[in-house]
This record gives sequence, structure tokens and C-alpha cells, in this order.
Amino acid sequence: HLVPYYGMENEAKDFLVGNKVELTGAYFNNDKFISSADQDAVVDEAVSAAKFLGKVGSQFIILNGGVAKSQKPEGFSNDDFKQLAKTMNAIGKSVRNYGVFACMHPHVGCMVESPDDVDRLLEYLDISLVGLCVHAAHQVIAGCDAYEIYEKHAELVNYAHIGEIGKENKGALLGEGILDQKRLMKALLDVGYDGWLVIESSKEGVQSRDYALHAKNYIEKELLKP
Repeated sequence: HLVPYYGMENEAKDFLVGNKVELTGAYFNNDKFISSADQDAVVDEAVSAAKFLGKVGSQFIILNGGVAKSQKPEGFSNDDFKQLAKTMNAIGKSVRNYGVFACMHPHVGCMVESPDDVDRLLEYLDISLVGLCVHAAHQVIAGCDAYEIYEKHAELVNYAHIGEIGKENKGALLGEGILDQKRLMKALLDVGYDGWLVIESSKEGVQSRDYALHAKNYIEKELLKP
């Protein structure tokens, strides 16, 4: 989604500044993530995105949790996880040249969605080059423990999404769903996390502005209070 704006970095930066918006990061996905033959091409694509992000003052590139499960319904091998880590490590190393940091996002429907998947990838991932982007709603939808990644790997988190899940996996207002938001936040704060909390959630019938204002108030009054 950034590609149409390559070469327009100055205009993009002026637009962001003029509207008092900061682009914290952008999502990067590639269906060749576990192809050794395509590793260089995937890294080059990520570097192109990082060049743009760096020029507009963005700090992070969020790497999707590998390819979709539908691409390999028979399951993923250790070699697949090794190759995913190898590609992500190469991206993490390359994007630093542009002031951008990489983080891997365990994502529902992808080869890395559960706590076990994260542990499997971490056997090969260089954590000095690639951090974690957490969002517990993905684990809820995937039928996994929503808290394990936070409580086991909080020190690796360098970017965080915050959202809420209600009944039947539908969106809900923060603090009014099934997630224990205080437990999730405690895991991050206990290791000194002081990075971004990006609201990535919605509720049917609630306007985006109203949701954002509710979430901001809830975070400041409930989750970050002394």
C-alpha cells in the first residue's frame, strides 16, 4: 500500500506534519517469505518500503507472521521456519540503515499465529535484529492462549497493537470484551515497555473517532495509571 507513494516522500511528510499525524509503522507481507530462491527479492521489497518509511519519519516495519496457512495446508517444516527467520533477519539488518526497526507480528491465519509458533521461530530468529509486535486478539481468534506471548516474551516487544474481542470474535470497546487488558499491559510494563500502543480495533455501530477517544481515555485512566 506504500508503493504508489514512492518518490513522494516530501509530499507525504508535509501531509503528515500538516495534519498532526505520525506514521509509526507500516505492515509488510510477502507470499514468498519461505522461499530461499526469492529471499533477496523479498528483502529488496522490504528495503524499498523502509527507505520510504525512514524519509517520512516512521520507525517500524511490521513483518507479517509468515505466509498464510492456506499456502501450505499440510503444515510447515523446520526448514520453513528457518527460512522465514533467515529472511526476516536479513530484512531486520538491512532496514536499520534507514532508521527503521523490524518486528514480527504473530497473525491469525499465518504460519506464526500461536505461542508455540512464536517459540518455534525464535529458535532461529535474531532478536537483536527483529522484535515482536503483539496483538492478543489474533490469538483469541486462533483459539490460542492470549497471554502467553506477552508473559513469556514481553522483553522482545518493540511495538504493540491494542484491541478488544467480544462474543463470537466480534469487536468490542476496550475494557468491555473478553480480554484482560490489565493483565496484558502489566506484562509489558513490568519489563519497562515504553513504546507505541496502536489502537487496532473497532465495534459495529461505533464511529472510528468515538472508538479512538474511548480507547485513549481507557488506556490513560485504567491501563497506565500508577
